[in-house]
Amino acid sequence: MLFEDCGHRCCSSCLPNVLRTSRCPVDNTHLKQDHIVLDKDFQLKMDNLAVRCSFATGGCPWTGKFAHLGSHLTQCEHRIIKCPNECGVEFEQRYLDKHVSEDCPKRPKKCTFCDATLMAVNELKHIAVCPKFPVICPNGCKKHEIPRSQLTDHLTTECSKQELPCPFEPHGCHFRGRKKKIEAHVMETSLEHLTMLNASMQQITLLMQAQTRSFTELKLALAQQARRIGALERCFGSWFIWKIDNYTEKFNLAKSGKQTTIFSPAFYTHRCGYRMALSVCLYGSGECRGKFLSVFICLCRGEHDSLLPWPFTHQLTFTLLDQQANVSQRKTVEYTIKPNPTAEQGIFLGRPSSERNACFGAPRFIKLDALKSSEYIADDSMFIKVAMSMDEMPAI
Repeated sequence: MLFEDCGHRCCSSCLPNVLRTSRCPVDNTHLKQDHIVLDKDFQLKMDNLAVRCSFATGGCPWTGKFAHLGSHLTQCEHRIIKCPNECGVEFEQRYLDKHVSEDCPKRPKKCTFCDATLMAVNELKHIAVCPKFPVICPNGCKKHEIPRSQLTDHLTTECSKQELPCPFEPHGCHFRGRKKKIEAHVMETSLEHLTMLNASMQQITLLMQAQTRSFTELKLALAQQARRIGALERCFGSWFIWKIDNYTEKFNLAKSGKQTTIFSPAFYTHRCGYRMALSVCLYGSGECRGKFLSVFICLCRGEHDSLLPWPFTHQLTFTLLDQQANVSQRKTVEYTIKPNPTAEQGIFLGRPSSERNACFGAPRFIKLDALKSSEYIADDSMFIKVAMSMDEMPAI
């Protein structure tokens, strides 16, 4: 490529680097891109130059024109290449076949014994674990070249020199000996073995009886517990108690308008039941602000919604718990809701399509002044309970 601004040249492979600086690398002349042209005459002179192969020092005898050098290099037997198996070795092209078939540590090779394909470099490691590699019996018996995978079977069933335990070892016999001695031992001590077997059977019988009793007791206890849980869920409904701690701080936040509503953790009404959350406006909600404590509940998306009946129709009871030490003087405050599943109530009672539905409940739950009439707030904490009636809850 010819730089018309200064008269210098560069090859096409160097041109991108020159264009980044727009400066001639020889004399630092500023170059204009539209003044850089292909110098065909100079290219022709270059193509007709007589050259030697780039690998002439390695023994390549080729000479020719520069225009043919590139074609020759792709076929030159003396050019340096890397192993195609990525073993890291570099060598001349002419040694490729020999390296790949004989020298490369990563060349594929078949195990002589099990025909597994592995890399040559891993051959010794494989031999150490090859299941068909022939090994010698450690007892020095007459049988030689036993496949490694069959050695255990040989020692336990064939080897005449292997010491074996008596077949009645699990029942208390401690005799050990070679196969022939074991056979004679079993024949000679059959009465002793029968006595041991009888004792073992008695122990097994006692253990089975104890396990049977234990299993029966557990089964009865489990059935009783299941009946108890079922009765609690269906007869008494399900409830959740929410402890609102740091009441003073949260009340002041509600009064200032910084946080008018707080939510309880989500809970389930019963096993596989509805998922709900309580919410409270400690300084009142809407028109009741500054006058009443407002308590609400919302239906949340749960794991078993597809199994439950919708819309939600079960009676709910909110209870503000009195914390007086004298239980007989406690005055709990209750508010009961029986949902009316009309079309307009779908946003409250329908199956949740988002994380939770709109809240419904008791905006006039208790007057703020009435909170002082008993110990509804103690240790800066308040307890609100919600219970759901299970009377009309169908079995799932």
